[in-house]
Amino acid sequence: SACEKGRRCKAVLGIMEEMESASVQRDAITFNSAISACGNALQLDDAIRLVDEVVRVRLRPTTVTLNAAVTACEKGSAWERAHALQQGFTEARVRADAITYSAAISSCEKGLEWELALGLHQEMHGAGLEPDQVLCGAVLSACEKGIQWERALAILQHIRPQVQPNVVAHSAALSACEKARQWEQAASEWEAMRWRGVAANNVALNAVVSACDASGEWEQAVERLCSPLADTVTFNAAISACAGRQDWVRAMGVFAGIGVGASSMRRDLLSFNTAGSACEWAHAWLQGLQLFAEMRTSRLQPDFKSFRSAARAVGHGSRWLQAFEILDIMGRCRVEDLDGSAWSALAWACEGAGVLFSPARCVWARRTSQWGSPSTVKSSRMCRS
Repeated sequence: SACEKGRRCKAVLGIMEEMESASVQRDAITFNSAISACGNALQLDDAIRLVDEVVRVRLRPTTVTLNAAVTACEKGSAWERAHALQQGFTEARVRADAITYSAAISSCEKGLEWELALGLHQEMHGAGLEPDQVLCGAVLSACEKGIQWERALAILQHIRPQVQPNVVAHSAALSACEKARQWEQAASEWEAMRWRGVAANNVALNAVVSACDASGEWEQAVERLCSPLADTVTFNAAISACAGRQDWVRAMGVFAGIGVGASSMRRDLLSFNTAGSACEWAHAWLQGLQLFAEMRTSRLQPDFKSFRSAARAVGHGSRWLQAFEILDIMGRCRVEDLDGSAWSALAWACEGAGVLFSPARCVWARRTSQWGSPSTVKSSRMCRS
């Protein structure tokens, strides 16, 4: 038992072998502790071997044995083994309890087997067992990963009042709505969660705002920025919602609001890139160029998306010199033009300005030859110089 708590799997296995060699009887309790120790140490094969040995020495496995084995599978992300073990123990008339189902459903959730997870949930109800908060969270997380928003909301509605789902469970349901682009359902569940007295967190809020973003509901996304739970992820989703409507003015307004009144909130690379995309799509080349310059003065290292948005923004404005300079910096930073869009932007700019593109490309090649091939994506301090 001490080894079990200390996760000392090798020590446990050694003791079990010594007991067998000394003809010391090992009972079900001993095996249960050994299986748990191996499971805690993520030694799944050893745990399964001990389960097989229980049968070999003709001991009758108990519900505790089943729970230890299924929990070991859950920790080892082995949903198939967990399901097979539960089926085998059921045939051996070993009764599963809430702990068994919780571990089995959690293993299915990790294995993206949402249908099996829901089947086990129904089976549990049929056995007259009531779920707890942990099990509710596992079932709803399985629904989230399977984008089963209707099932997730139905489960929340039918959970008995004695089992109050926590914010993790509600966040999973909200994320399912987000992935299915069901912003109205997400907003409704957000209000229902608050009405039930569940303390919300930024994960739940971000799921709602991201659902609004995915559905193109920029007004709903921006409206929720006043929440004290809003963080950089929230603002980035709102910027994306505005960018999706090609409203660069509002996108830049939200971008400017990051960190105002919240010293812990900082603009990250996604903030700059999403705002840059808004400027690109709206052909707001001057704002896109200013944004790119601001990024370079920060401690962030621009990536391909950063350069592409800036190049395309000035390209739409026929600003070939600025496009040329952006590609020059891109080459010195060893950032690859993954789809050729940055080069295309320079071509647009040259065409719009009446400048021949081929000579400009030759000059570009000469200027960047000293830095080697720009085909390797690599971080460089020169990106900020």
